[in-house]
Amino acid sequence: MPGRRGWFIETGDAPTSVPNLYTFVHAGGRADRFLEWQPDLRELVRVVAVCAPGTGHRFAEPRPDDLTALAEDAAEAIAAHATEPFFLFGHSLGALTAYETARRLPRAPAALTVSGCAGPPLLPSERVRRLAALEPAAFAEEVRFFGGIPPEIESGSAAATLLLGPLHRDFAMAAAYRYRPGPPLDVPVTAVVAADDPHVGPEGAARWQDVTAHPLEHREVRGGHFYFEDDAGAATAVLRRVVDRHRPTAETHVELI
Repeated sequence: MPGRRGWFIETGDAPTSVPNLYTFVHAGGRADRFLEWQPDLRELVRVVAVCAPGTGHRFAEPRPDDLTALAEDAAEAIAAHATEPFFLFGHSLGALTAYETARRLPRAPAALTVSGCAGPPLLPSERVRRLAALEPAAFAEEVRFFGGIPPEIESGSAAATLLLGPLHRDFAMAAAYRYRPGPPLDVPVTAVVAADDPHVGPEGAARWQDVTAHPLEHREVRGGHFYFEDDAGAATAVLRRVVDRHRPTAETHVELI
């Protein structure tokens, strides 16, 4: 049973000595979506899902409509919760939220992994702006472009309303986002793009180089926009590589006395 407390959800199935990996879910997704990766990552990181107001166990709270305000609050929560080192991961809208959160953290994460998302200077895309402006019925039909929506859910059904209402609101938040240039992050960034993702290609993912002072690391995986639904190992393999590459070691920890 996941432990749910305020901003964070975790399984508790990881050693206390490992770093935290804070995960940010895609538009309309469940905050605890990535907790199922914990068994594959158990000896490396503790997966900690970031639960925004208005979602999951915080459903009764007002849902944010401004991404930068959400990032400010998430950064404050993580700053109070995290011990160094720690890592950030986000998929799609969650990748953008993770980035804006990283910009506001007083202590930088050891690395940021962004999945299924073009670089912030390109956002929001014209498709996201157009879908966000649609009426609910039209939105329900066109958003299937991204995948991840069960085909048995019919537009106009109660299930569709329950699923697509939060998704539509998240699209509206994404459409209202405006990138504000600033100093590049002093954080290594790994951009993950799926070979058959119709929304994000290698060129769009390459624009993450614009926002990091480190050489951008690229990883291509098989599948579509929600590649990890068919192969969770594709995502956890990338995260294993990121953590192995960027976690501090005894040799790199030096204290002046």
